[in-house]
Amino acid sequence: MPYIDFDRVHREIRLLDVVEAMFHPLIERRGPKARGACPAKCCDQARCVSFDFQRGAWFCHKCQRMGGAIDFFRTTTNQSVYDGTVSLYRLLGKDLPLRPATYDQLRKRKGSTRQRVDAEPNREL
Repeated sequence: MPYIDFDRVHREIRLLDVVEAMFHPLIERRGPKARGACPAKCCDQARCVSFDFQRGAWFCHKCQRMGGAIDFFRTTTNQSVYDGTVSLYRLLGKDLPLRPATYDQLRKRKGSTRQRVDAEPNREL
């Protein structure tokens, strides 16, 4: 599993691009702000979420969920952070920003180099 450069993801992906790519309906739009339905489908109200596209943030006044572009996509599609990011980049037609693994990450992936010590040594009969 490649390592995603999430710093670059947060700099590259804009909330407005995600909302438009998902065809999420916006009820009211005034400048960089808008209202719409909750991506978590917490209620039937069509305007319970406030979007601030300048800040790149959204907030549901009913279920209190909030976040940025990745969080909006993950909440709508019910995916993990990793899978949601991969799916979002595919939807937007962009290349996923990857970063090389560090030595510590590779060591964690392979497991510890120390041998396991049993709580009770094997006894010979």
